[in-house]
Amino acid sequence: MGCPNPTISFLLLIQVSEEICTNFKNVRYVLELGPGSHTPIISKTVPFLRALKKQVDLFTYMAIDSTLEYAEDACRIIEKHFTGIKTQPLEIDFLSQKAFEKIEKDIHLNNKKLIVGFGQPIFANNNDSDIEMLIKNIGSFLNKKDFFLYLE
Repeated sequence: MGCPNPTISFLLLIQVSEEICTNFKNVRYVLELGPGSHTPIISKTVPFLRALKKQVDLFTYMAIDSTLEYAEDACRIIEKHFTGIKTQPLEIDFLSQKAFEKIEKDIHLNNKKLIVGFGQPIFANNNDSDIEMLIKNIGSFLNKKDFFLYLE
């Protein structure tokens, strides 16, 4: 069961981000599933990436959403808060078969990936079979040394 108060989960994320990010020292791509709008990006993504930036000098942030406009907005916000982070917005239907196939062409297999999800309604707004498809798609996209971090 998720945290009853999203503000509490965001505060916990900020408190433990630096500790969590010590595990991601060799990550070259951070893919955020459903980044949301301005407020959640400022309250969760920016603090998390700030902590990650202390561990990883160069990485590419990819905002992935089923609506390109949200992904583009997320990238613009990240670009305003960070220098030296490349961004890339991507429009992907998470539930389509081989959803991450078009990203695989852009990411070299030897580069470590971190897929993050911060309290998305992706899981809350879908039925069990859709969630199973999403997890299957993520699993088929990840390599052995990649990471998937989901916080609700």
